Amino acid sequence: MHDRQQLEERILTLISQFSKGTKTVPRPATITPDLNLRSDLGFDSLGLVSLLTRFGEEIDVEPDELVETLAEAKLDTVADLLTIAHGLKRVA
Repeated sequence: MHDRQQLEERILTLISQFSKGTKTVPRPATITPDLNLRSDLGFDSLGLVSLLTRFGEEIDVEPDELVETLAEAKLDTVADLLTIAHGLKRVA
């Protein structure tokens, strides 16, 4: 459980860092799973690409695996991103 929580904290911190160029800058503690990455957090396409690139680096996933996973995944909310992270890291 500790690994899962640690991974989620890392992802929430990334979201907070990369949202600095958007309309809102939430603290990691205020980011909830139901928030929409575009409408609630203000990410545009370029912002999402930047976030996802850093996300892959942060969780130490090969770019090909990340692209393949993202191509098949739903990615609208923070919860979607966390689900993808857990799947890629295979964290219990």
